[in-house]
Amino acid sequence: MRLSRRSVLLGGTALSMGLFPHIGGAQDVWAKSLFLVLTDVDPSLDPERVERMLKVFFARNLPLAIVLEVPTDGDGAQSGTDERLEALARIAVAERGLFEVIPAVSPVQERDRYFQLRFASEIRRRLALPADAEMDEPQIVSFFDTSATNEVEPYAYRSAGFRIHIRPAAVDGAAGTRVDPFDWGLLRLEGGVSFRVTEDPEEAVGEVLALDGDQLLMLSLDGAGALDPEVLAARCDAWAERIEIEALNGTLFVTRPTDYLLQAKPGASKYLGVVLDLGQGPEPDAGVAAFAAMLAEEGFPFTALALQDTAPDVGASDLCLSGEVDLSADDRVLPRCSRVDDPSGIDPDRTAEILLLPPETPQAWTGLREDGRFQIALRNDGGLSLAERIAADPLTDRVEMVRPAQVQTPFERLNLMKQFTDIRRDGLAEFHSVRGFMQRIVAPDPILERFWSTRRRQLTDPPRAAQIDLAERQRLLEDARLAWRYIARFTDDDTGLCAGTVQATTFALQNREVTLWDVASQILGIVSAAGLGIITDLEGAARLATILENLPSVQIGEGSFPPPLFRADTLHAVRTGFDSCDTGRFLVALRVAVMSGLVSIDRAEAALAEWDLDQTVRGGRPYSHQFGRWVDASLSHCPPYVHRAYTSWGLPMNSAYPPLAETDTGDARLRLLHRAALLGHFGAEPILLEAIELGHSPQSRYLADVLFDAQLSWFEETGEIRSVSEVPLNFEPWFIYQGLRVDLPGEDAWAIVTRLSRAEYRTEEFRKRAEQISTKSAYLWAAAYPHEYSDRLVALVRDKARIDNAGFCSGIFASTLEPMQGYTDLNTNGIILTAIGRMLGAMPALWGEG
Repeated sequence: MRLSRRSVLLGGTALSMGLFPHIGGAQDVWAKSLFLVLTDVDPSLDPERVERMLKVFFARNLPLAIVLEVPTDGDGAQSGTDERLEALARIAVAERGLFEVIPAVSPVQERDRYFQLRFASEIRRRLALPADAEMDEPQIVSFFDTSATNEVEPYAYRSAGFRIHIRPAAVDGAAGTRVDPFDWGLLRLEGGVSFRVTEDPEEAVGEVLALDGDQLLMLSLDGAGALDPEVLAARCDAWAERIEIEALNGTLFVTRPTDYLLQAKPGASKYLGVVLDLGQGPEPDAGVAAFAAMLAEEGFPFTALALQDTAPDVGASDLCLSGEVDLSADDRVLPRCSRVDDPSGIDPDRTAEILLLPPETPQAWTGLREDGRFQIALRNDGGLSLAERIAADPLTDRVEMVRPAQVQTPFERLNLMKQFTDIRRDGLAEFHSVRGFMQRIVAPDPILERFWSTRRRQLTDPPRAAQIDLAERQRLLEDARLAWRYIARFTDDDTGLCAGTVQATTFALQNREVTLWDVASQILGIVSAAGLGIITDLEGAARLATILENLPSVQIGEGSFPPPLFRADTLHAVRTGFDSCDTGRFLVALRVAVMSGLVSIDRAEAALAEWDLDQTVRGGRPYSHQFGRWVDASLSHCPPYVHRAYTSWGLPMNSAYPPLAETDTGDARLRLLHRAALLGHFGAEPILLEAIELGHSPQSRYLADVLFDAQLSWFEETGEIRSVSEVPLNFEPWFIYQGLRVDLPGEDAWAIVTRLSRAEYRTEEFRKRAEQISTKSAYLWAAAYPHEYSDRLVALVRDKARIDNAGFCSGIFASTLEPMQGYTDLNTNGIILTAIGRMLGAMPALWGEG
């Protein structure tokens, strides 16, 4: 089988199946494929010497690839176009079909698809050529994985345009190469044979021939820069000559991984987005409008690019705006796509998820940005027709812009339309609108959709400045007095501790079992009541003193600890063990009580000295005692809330949330959302408790934004009110934990979890019966997130949830908007008191953000 490589590739990169006997199967030929890859490019090799070296192989019609480190600076940002990269890119375009560039990367170990795609997009960014390169981007679809372990999610890299994963590490120690085409247009090469270019090619070729199957041959250029240019060229020629002999003998077929992939079953997919530029006038260009009608008639999706969102309907699937967005419009609807001239200076009011970059944009690339937007680099056509561009580069996804100049005459429209239909008929590309293209590439999950939705809300419908007039102040004071009635009425005279829950229809059914979380709500309620003037400071201090004198303890090993559940009247432990979260909230409340002046620091420290809390924080992690053993309790939403309190009492604790700064936009916030998904659902507690008791951290503030947007979006879509938090029930199982799962869509995002994992509590019937609008969370939102929706929640609670002389009921049933009849609890009323105290300036100053 003696074919000229150039003659085979003259019409494009596709090869006949006859050149691949291992795939075709019908031909009885015995050539094995050889992938020739140059690795370890010596930094001292200047571009001219590299090009001279490559031409030695080109002269013998031998295709090959070169592995190149992508240019970066210290923090991973692009450091300007590397001269070697630009030179190799030019060669790749000039020698299309014989040569390709393969970036060497060490993939991130984060398993979330989003961050793998972000990393792969960063590689694209670093490979981008300057606008003045006067050439189209070369086809780069392979990457060389240098990491110690295989952490690659192939579909994330496919979405960034990398279809071929080359990993030199051997599979299970086996010799040779594992070649694995899979799915639709993906290829994995693992293992391979490695030699230095200074070694004898005879041994290498012999090893390749002795191995079964197709093989990857890696020629290392390490140290080649020290060789005389003539010597280096001679060494390369010796390799090329030896490989050519086997190619001419029909024992080896030298090919690029890209060409192999194109012939591997079941073939390769290509996504092609289409944008029609309607022109600069108020009406669409006539030629473009006519072509749009043709596309619509043939069922092609496309996007219209217009100056304003009132563009005439031309049958487009979606719209992309060219120009600034006017947020002063009454509807405040933001575009999902915008054309931008300077991607480095995005206006903060431009919240489009998709950015179109014109061809002249310097070092443009297509992929996910660090701010969570997806940008698309439109490319110059290089004087080629669409069909020619597809043939020249059948693997790179791209978006094509149809401009007025291209479709002015009927002939031009018919010609372009024929190219569209031929490409679709031959299965060379899937056509999409811009948004469809983004959906294919990014495949946004619920977490990313939450991020986008929250960003739009923060700009179009943010919380307003708190405005409490005299009438509302009086209503809030009345609400606070009612909430105080619960604490005043159901506190035990001897212990100073309040009942946990009360069935207020009889008042005889008082559940005296409480946790330190409940005690914290009582302490904070007392501080607020004193600040609001409902009780005197003297009474508040006396009540707090009685509580601190009656804190129970249990022995665990050699230490003394507060029990997780105990009776408020007898102090008897109902459950033994230790709960780090409930104790942490108690530490928050105790710190606030000290800041209020109602408890001295000496008295607080004396109370804490009764317990051995130093045993509960190890290496910055909180530990709880459950089922007879100490367990790590760090992976929950509680440590981020209580870690400042533990630390303030001399017990340094870490947060479970990744760091977030006020200026962080995309990656850091999405990393936080992914961690929140790992930790599980979250509601108003503890996210908003942190806001009113300590002061928001950037993390809790952002999660509050996400939760609020999710609740309000649900109301806008369904008309159903949601305000989620943990709530006691007046029927079995007596308590539910409600919250948002950011990693689930629709109704599934709203979690209802019970302490007992029974099948009956996981049914739709139970959900409808149990789901609550938390009354305390209404006041938390009013205090932390002033908004019309927060006002709606408070109005609903005032109307439905008041219990004469006993506080507020615990919740309002979401399905009926009827209150949990006569059932009230300490946590609800203590938190309502605290929230109102914060709104009316009656609480101590916040600790500051942390």
